[in-house]
Amino acid sequence: EGQDLSGLKGLVARLNEVHTLEITHHDVRLACLPPEFDGFRILQVADTHNGDFASAEFTLRYVQLAIEQDPDIVVLTGDFQQYHKDVVTAATLMSPFARWSAERRGKGVFAALGNHDTAAGTAFVTEALRRAGIPVLNNKYVRMERDGAALYIAGVADPWSFRASLPRTLLGVPDDACVVLLAHEPDYLIESSRHNIAFQLSGHLHGGQIKLPFIGPLMSPSRYGRRYIEGFYKRNNTLMYVSRGLGGHPYVRFSCKPEISVLTLRADGDHKAHGETQPS
Repeated sequence: EGQDLSGLKGLVARLNEVHTLEITHHDVRLACLPPEFDGFRILQVADTHNGDFASAEFTLRYVQLAIEQDPDIVVLTGDFQQYHKDVVTAATLMSPFARWSAERRGKGVFAALGNHDTAAGTAFVTEALRRAGIPVLNNKYVRMERDGAALYIAGVADPWSFRASLPRTLLGVPDDACVVLLAHEPDYLIESSRHNIAFQLSGHLHGGQIKLPFIGPLMSPSRYGRRYIEGFYKRNNTLMYVSRGLGGHPYVRFSCKPEISVLTLRADGDHKAHGETQPS
């Protein structure tokens, strides 16, 4: 029996994709995007879950690979650590993004919090990230400018904190502005579509983590089940991309590689994503 178990563990280890990173590239066409921002590249990192799932070496390797993509901005869409005790370490592991931003003047890195961050303490995680040089957009936005044109990057609080408020987040943003929203949970698309958000970036579901033939994703902690499991979705005028993220729990991925996504904004055409839109 011991030999059989050992063989099974070996097979699982060989099939496990937790260290098989995929860097995905997508052109995202937004009707509201000012022409000055055509080609603007956003790199998204979601769900590192440092600690129980991911070692520091694992996370740092992927952070470095992300930096090598040399985007215009980096956005971190929540769940930095698995447990409360890992908060400071997880935030510190993100600090290379802050150094990259400082060295590449005009670029930036911004974070939004997820449900694990809420569980660890919103103020605690926000301060840890601030000390690492990474601002948290907790019901806040930043205005980016190019040749007099503006693009707004906003972040909404995690719904589990009971503090999420898009009206508060968008206070002061012009009604006709093009807004990219960082919202950890894909379920927030319903609310985003009511406020004419152009593009929402989310994670949380890890792509289902384990995908079985004829069954599909096994893990989907969402009120909508598998509806927003990964990739592109659209509701009304709001487009959303859901990243598979880097980490997860338990320590296994099958047919669901960890992901870092590079999203290139395009100003021409309809409000859609090239060839990868999944209907909601």
